[in-house]
Amino acid sequence: MTLSAIKRLNYQEEINLGRGVKARGNKDGSASFLFSMKMKGLSSPIRMKLGTWPDISIDDAEDKARIYRAKVAEGIHPKDYETDQAELKLIEEAEAKSQAMTVWELLVWYENIKEIDGKPNAERTITDRRWGIKSVFAEWVEKPAIGITKQVVLNKIFEWSSQRGSKSQVIKVCEYMSAIWNLAITMDLLEINPFEVRKGRFNRRGKKVIQYMQIDECKSLIKWINILHEPVRNATLIAETFGGEDEYSVTVKVQRQLQFDAIALTLLTGLRKLEVLSLKWSQVHLTSSEWGTSKGAFFDFMKSKQQEPMGVPITEQMMPYFENCLSRIEEFKSINEKRSDKNKHLYNLDYLFPSVRAGEAITTTISAFDQLNIAIPNLEKAEKVGAQVLRKTFATTAYSLGYTMEQIGLFTGHTSAVANNNVATDAYVARQADSHREGFETINSALVGDTHVDLVPLPTFEEIVEQEEFLTADTKAKRLALFDNLDPDAKIKGMEDNDITAKEMGTIISKAIGDTPHGLGKLPTWDDKIVMSEGGIDEETKKKNRGKK
Repeated sequence: MTLSAIKRLNYQEEINLGRGVKARGNKDGSASFLFSMKMKGLSSPIRMKLGTWPDISIDDAEDKARIYRAKVAEGIHPKDYETDQAELKLIEEAEAKSQAMTVWELLVWYENIKEIDGKPNAERTITDRRWGIKSVFAEWVEKPAIGITKQVVLNKIFEWSSQRGSKSQVIKVCEYMSAIWNLAITMDLLEINPFEVRKGRFNRRGKKVIQYMQIDECKSLIKWINILHEPVRNATLIAETFGGEDEYSVTVKVQRQLQFDAIALTLLTGLRKLEVLSLKWSQVHLTSSEWGTSKGAFFDFMKSKQQEPMGVPITEQMMPYFENCLSRIEEFKSINEKRSDKNKHLYNLDYLFPSVRAGEAITTTISAFDQLNIAIPNLEKAEKVGAQVLRKTFATTAYSLGYTMEQIGLFTGHTSAVANNNVATDAYVARQADSHREGFETINSALVGDTHVDLVPLPTFEEIVEQEEFLTADTKAKRLALFDNLDPDAKIKGMEDNDITAKEMGTIISKAIGDTPHGLGKLPTWDDKIVMSEGGIDEETKKKNRGKK
């Protein structure tokens, strides 16, 4: 049967091409190749379309029919065969896609999976992870993720550890990427995790060094914040210090000005960054009509870690920054009125530090810190100014003024002052602020240089708690006393990424052990393990265990 016969077919007219293959005419002049064949076990013949001429040739149709005839002979329905082929094609396409998936595409996929699973990361973690990957693996962002090998990871770690001087940054990014690769392996997108090569070779953290600012550096920080709060008056100085008009143009923006106030309050309160940034006006009591029977202005907030309320006195040094925030309310109202017709990008006036994103507070002060680090470089006891350094500076100053670690923990919200959250009423929070007022006033006065103090570094865990002292202590009270002067934020070596601190762990262990009249003796070693027989402890086993802990 020639091709010319197929071309002459009328609509719905069929011709037999032999061995179960037919051609049927279509309205548009094309023709459909059909496969028809009886199969054992089926009452009706199989009838399937092979394709359309001229999209496929007679030979193509015959090749496909040949496969179908073979499958029928094997007892396999051609439809089942086609279903299997379609699934195989999808698998091959998925494999090809995963092979071509870039590092950035894999990151976006990972974030989407976390979101679908109901376990999304915090916004600041997502931002930090994205920025870190873009920074450390910049040349790989648009390349296939499968191309990153163990050697690539090692080279990147060596590069950043030696040439760029930021080992902790590259290790942190590798930890982020290792989590992404592990999930991709679980979902059969990748086969190996090259970032596992870092395990046992590189640690993100070395010996813990407490970083803080000297008092003169704190004075410079406050001075520069006040200078940057008046960008018009100090335009020339800003241009000379930060280079050109671009930095001036962002300095005058309200979002940058908000960050400066938040940084000042982070230093003067010793609180965590997000505890400051999330403050609402309903929590701030600036006037006597608002603070009631309290001794002065104060604010309250919910501690991010313990999830309990806390009151903090507003000192003379803090007040200007609260007033700055208060003065912007009318500006925000005006901006909202202009945008109200579109009902988007409205400032939420409930917050002291509202974001341009509707209903939220700002979550970062990075841009302002970057600018301030240009103004006050080469710090003596810290690599650069950051929220954690400010918190440590507050604690170091308090410690140097003679306050105990327990008092510092109460000031900074690290230690709980109330065992039952149900009793933490508004009156309690106000009294708490009053009880800390003198302490905050003294510490703030020292931070701005009005009260002289020679800073003494916070003691480390090893400097305070000697193993021998801990083991020989015969009461719970004596063990707990060993932790009184420990930095509340100090972490346990090897557990730096865990939320629990060394002080908290020591307290838990001490309470669990209780009183021990003869102390704890020496710590057991691996060889000191108790030997047990299958039937319990017999006399021979008792002899082996005698003297072991």
